[in-house]
Amino acid sequence: MIASIGPVGGGAGGMPFGDGEEGSGANVAFLRNTPVEINEAEVPIRITRYCLVPDSGGAGKYRGGSGLMMEFQVFAPDTTVTARNRDRTHFASWGVLGGKAGSNAIFVKNPESEAPEMLGNSDVIRCQAGDVIRLTGAGGGGYGSPLERDPQQVLSDVKSGYVCSARAEQDYGVVIREGELDMEATQMKRNQRSATADSVAHFDFGPWRTRFEQSWTPERYRALTDILCRVPVIWRFHIKHRLFDALAAAEARGQTTQGGQVIYQLLTN
Repeated sequence: MIASIGPVGGGAGGMPFGDGEEGSGANVAFLRNTPVEINEAEVPIRITRYCLVPDSGGAGKYRGGSGLMMEFQVFAPDTTVTARNRDRTHFASWGVLGGKAGSNAIFVKNPESEAPEMLGNSDVIRCQAGDVIRLTGAGGGGYGSPLERDPQQVLSDVKSGYVCSARAEQDYGVVIREGELDMEATQMKRNQRSATADSVAHFDFGPWRTRFEQSWTPERYRALTDILCRVPVIWRFHIKHRLFDALAAAEARGQTTQGGQVIYQLLTN
């Protein structure tokens, strides 16, 4: 039996004039989801969660849209699950002009077990009866400074479940007590945040990409490109991933050689 369960999309990015759409990024296009009841009637699965993900949209004057989550349990042995286009597993949707990056996509098997298996952007997964699969779409990036968002709109986001009250205070400087806006505390917190604010970068790429680019500097990429250009095409994918793994292992051991020379050293070791 082969079945398409449906798209699990991310949120759209915040815009100069409004919030991003919830669970409907550009990649979703005109796809339509299959109703839960149809999936459960025709496929040996039970869908346990299908919802928007709180706090997934990047904070901003205009908030990024929330990502979708679908979680289901399979009941047939030797089930194969395919999940395509998990491109935001590592590289988050960018925040712009003070807006924050959205959350990453997540693909995990048996998330509530003692040993959940993080699947990254794997395409094909083998499952057995009883396994649980959870797919989470990425949140959209925010646009503009979160401190410029209307506090009443932040309160509405909290009441709607898009943002939790703790993140409202952390990201937006909006204090909500017992479900109501504390405007005096909000103004005080925002004034404190504004007084200590650093210069704002044009883009916020999120922590994973920031860490990645600390390792894969332009010098190292040039060295990698030079190496790959010298080898046959059929070897390039293998060598590239060998170098990725070797550099990660070297940094884990505390080897912090700068520049592109470390790439040549890793290849010859």
